[in-house]
Amino acid sequence: MLAEPTHNGNGGPKVSASLPLRVHKLGPESRKRRSSAMLGGPAVAPSQMTQPNAVDRRDPLTHLAQRVEIMEQKLDTLLTLVLRKQQQEARRLAVPLEIDALGLSYSSTEPLTVGQALELEITLGIFPPLEINCICEVTACEPEPGDRPEDSRFRVCAAFDAISEADLDKIHRFILTTQRERRRAHPRGDL
Repeated sequence: MLAEPTHNGNGGPKVSASLPLRVHKLGPESRKRRSSAMLGGPAVAPSQMTQPNAVDRRDPLTHLAQRVEIMEQKLDTLLTLVLRKQQQEARRLAVPLEIDALGLSYSSTEPLTVGQALELEITLGIFPPLEINCICEVTACEPEPGDRPEDSRFRVCAAFDAISEADLDKIHRFILTTQRERRRAHPRGDL
């Protein structure tokens, strides 16, 4: 039996999913800097607005309609390309994991030590992507059963150490949406 994340209390609803996950090990000093920066929130730069080109005054409605149509075509093309790239990246980085409001567990090829700090980047969903950035602490790391030693994998359990309220809200929304979609797909409860 694999160890569950050690948390004080119940993490609430939990969901299993295969999601893009990037893991970066942190030392003690980086952990402090990244945690304080993450909880303080990134500085938001003012948006850069471009001025529209001069409008043809001879027939402004026709000109406007043409410009709107061109912009719609460009946006459609751009969104298609972005979505395709996101789907490819998501498939490439997808890791089976379980996530709740207190932490997550996932399969890793690398053993980690209990107490190790990790910076995680998780993408919840494809479109629109919900990006989560957080600092976690490894609470357990145990070998997973496998046939060959060269295929050895480890079940890593980690508790959220530094995560913004906005990112916690994203996790809650993702869990509830995923559970609702699974109930619709399997109305008899055979999830």
